[in-house]
Amino acid sequence: AFFVGRILVLYGFQSFYTVIFVAMLYSMIGLQEGVEYFLTFLALALLLGFIAVTLGYLFGTIFPTITGATSTVPMLVIPLVFFSGLFISLDNIPLYFVWMYYLSFVQYAYQILLVNEFKDKAFEPCTAQDLATPGNCPLGRCNADPFNQSLPAESCSGLLIVELLDYSIDEQYINWVILLAFWIVLIILSAFVLKRYLKS
Repeated sequence: AFFVGRILVLYGFQSFYTVIFVAMLYSMIGLQEGVEYFLTFLALALLLGFIAVTLGYLFGTIFPTITGATSTVPMLVIPLVFFSGLFISLDNIPLYFVWMYYLSFVQYAYQILLVNEFKDKAFEPCTAQDLATPGNCPLGRCNADPFNQSLPAESCSGLLIVELLDYSIDEQYINWVILLAFWIVLIILSAFVLKRYLKS
């Protein structure tokens, strides 16, 4: 009863802060407009918040002092963020660290956010000046024959970015299930550790 009550209070506070944060942040940074995109972003932010709270609760239970918990958690979480695909793509991660990519809950969230933002987005066609300046038009001409200089540039679909990063729209449900599984496993581990701690 203590565990359930405590975790529900933590989730309540986390939900309150997350909803306020997302409501202010979403439109300020100009993310994809539409209720569906906003609700996906909010649901993901809530789920990541719940995972973070549960992870914090787990380590708070394992370590007897606050100093021990706060000094150990970054050593475990930062490598998971580093190997999530945000800084280093899966192809460039050394083979002996690939397991961290799949263990990182951040990479599943990153894929969901990226697909949510770009799946229905269309970018303005590049001008001739943009095409001539390196780095100004990273997706190129986006027409049927990108190497034919005589054809005008067309608007690019955001799906190009999703494909360039080797993500798939079809895998979004799997990413949600994996994140939910992370959360449930952390809840079970937290309850188990707390039960063992109270017995000793």
